[in-house]
Amino acid sequence: MSNIAEGFERGTKEEILYFLYIVKASCGEARAQLYVAFDQKYIDEKELNQAIQLAKYVSSLIFKFINSLKVSKYKGLKFKKELTKEQKEFQELIKQYLPKDKPYLQDF
Repeated sequence: MSNIAEGFERGTKEEILYFLYIVKASCGEARAQLYVAFDQKYIDEKELNQAIQLAKYVSSLIFKFINSLKVSKYKGLKFKKELTKEQKEFQELIKQYLPKDKPYLQDF
């Protein structure tokens, strides 16, 4: 999660992609550590298999995110243009109708 956040904060699409590849590599690293945990008898075979499947699933989601970002027109936060007065007013209008119990939806 930290690498994804850092990539976005860097402000360019290329840097986001770079850090997403680091995240994907970390999924492989986590799978390797799961085998170590199994070999050392910290987890059993069922736990190993469940965790491996979850790590593979997360890795595939990240891969799909990388591929979608590669073809998108998104350039990064450094290239974000200032909103016009009308766009800001529209955003405020929309925010009134978003669920109050989900504050993360307010930041678009």
